[in-house]
Amino acid sequence: MVSPTKLTCYSGNTIACVGGAFQGCQIDTIIIQAGLVSISAGAFQNCSSLKKVVLPESTKMLSAACFAGCGNLEDINIPEGLTDLASRTAYGYRSYVFGGCSSLKTMIIPKGVTVLASGCFLDSGIEYVSIPSTCTSLNEDCLNAPNLKEVRLGVRDMSKLRYTESSFGDVSNAVLFVPHG
Repeated sequence: MVSPTKLTCYSGNTIACVGGAFQGCQIDTIIIQAGLVSISAGAFQNCSSLKKVVLPESTKMLSAACFAGCGNLEDINIPEGLTDLASRTAYGYRSYVFGGCSSLKTMIIPKGVTVLASGCFLDSGIEYVSIPSTCTSLNEDCLNAPNLKEVRLGVRDMSKLRYTESSFGDVSNAVLFVPHG
C-alpha cells in the first residue's frame, strides 16, 4: 500500500487519529482548509517525512504529541487564533506537541496561548522562540531543547509568570530577552 505524500482536509472541525490513522505516514506536506478547530493527540506523530504544515486561522488547539517525532518538520504556521498547545494532557504525561521535531528552528507563540505545556518543545531543534505577554505558565521541560539560543519573553511582570528551572533545561548557550520595565 502506498502512503499519500500530501494531505488536504476540507471538512470537519477536528482531525482525529482513530487507531493511529496518520501516525508514521510518509506525508511531506499538510495543508488544512478553513474550519479546523483542533488536531487530536498523536494525529501526525512520527511522520518522519513531514516538512511543512499549513493550519487555518480557525485552529484553536494542538493536542498532546500531535506532531511529536516529526524530525523533518521545518515549517509550521501557528495561527493567531490558537489558544491551546496541549495544556490538558491525560494522566500527567508531557504534552510533547513538538517534541523531537529536530528540524523545527523557529516558533512564534500567538497571544492567545497562556500556557506552554510540559515538554512542549522537549528535545526539539528549536533555536528561537517568542513567548507572548499573555503567557502565565512555562511548565517543566517546555523549552528543554538542546539547540535553544534565544527566547523572547513578552511578559512584563515576571511575578505573574509561573516557571521553574526545569522549564528551560540547559540554557547555557541561550539568551533571554525580556521587555524593558
